[in-house]
This record gives sequence, structure tokens and C-alpha cells, in this order.
Amino acid sequence: MEEHLDNTIVNVDELLKSNYRAFLFVVHRSYGTLLLHCTRKAKKGPHYQLPGGHVDETDFFIDGVRSRRSREDVLVAACRKAAARELFEETGIHIADPLARIQPKALRPFHPRDGDDKAANKIDALTCEYKKRLFFSLEITDEDFPKNGEAMPMSGSTVVDVDDTVHVARLKLSHEHSGFVFDNDMDNISKRLKKHSGGACSIAVDLILTNHEQL
Repeated sequence: MEEHLDNTIVNVDELLKSNYRAFLFVVHRSYGTLLLHCTRKAKKGPHYQLPGGHVDETDFFIDGVRSRRSREDVLVAACRKAAARELFEETGIHIADPLARIQPKALRPFHPRDGDDKAANKIDALTCEYKKRLFFSLEITDEDFPKNGEAMPMSGSTVVDVDDTVHVARLKLSHEHSGFVFDNDMDNISKRLKKHSGGACSIAVDLILTNHEQL
């Protein structure tokens, strides 16, 4: 598949072959960052993951129509949609308007190149990417948690907010995950993600820390 955009060709097949993945830092301001506990992968053993996964062909369609924008815009939009889809599949959290709420998470500062190299600047400006993985942030509240009465069983976890008040958060976990935690400590989050996606998610957290940013 190819899409012509103002003298530019966006080759969706090439993007699909590149095996891009999208991951979400889901942040609750009182509880911390959501990490999913995976015990279903024998080679890795039990480990924590960010919500997210592979970008599918259908993610390149917005409202049933392939997006008519630059390669970078098409990729970011598809990854946003993939991140929202994976989040729902893995946790039951449904984000009705992912393009508005899910935002690219910069892993490094953008330093424009000298001269007129617009193509190189567009690639450099994709600061949320690390090794074919695009990272996004999503702030949630208690209202975003799935409600009882739907098909999938609920899984609960005790969480402590910034005022040391104990709450029980509930998610509709997929078969891939056996539990979840919220963590406020970025160093600890990095350590917990060491086995996830070849260590790329852990490195992404470290890059954010290097730039003195928060999740």
C-alpha cells in the first residue's frame, strides 16, 4: 500500500515491515505509573510491562480512511491508535478520544539541524521513538477505570495515593497478565521494566530521567 501526500509517498507496507510498537506511560497523579505483571512468558520469567504492543495495519486507518499526512504524522497517529487499542485489550481502560488524550512522550530534546534538511529534521523531531518503539503518555483518573458488569472479570490491586490513603484499583486484565501495580519511583520503574521489550522500555525511562523529566 502506498499513499501519495503532496509529492511524498507514505509506504504503509514499509512501516508495517519495520515492526513498530507503541507503549504507554499511563499515569494516575495520585497512584503513579501503571505497570502490568506478566507471568506467561517462560523464557523471561515473571516481569513487569508497560501497556502497549505491535502496530497493526488497521491502526493506519482513522475513521476507516487512511490518514493523508507526512510519514512521521502517519506513524505517530497509527501508534497512538495502537496504544489505545492495546490499553483496552490489556486493562479494559477505554480512551474515547486517543488523539486528544494520548500524547507523544519525548525521550530526548529536539535540536534542529543547520541548513534546509527538512527530512532529517522530521526524523530527529520524532523524539518519542527508540529502536522502532514509540512512547506516549496518558494521564488517567478514577473515572477511567473499567466498571463492573462487563464481560471480562475484574482484577483488583491495593494502591496508596500521595496522601497515604489506601484504595483498591480494578482493571479487566487480559490473559497475558496476572496483576498490576502503580509505581511513583522512576528508578524503580526502570528496574522493573528491564525484561520488557528487550529492555527498551527501561532505557526509555532512563532517557527521560537523563533529561530531568517526569513520566
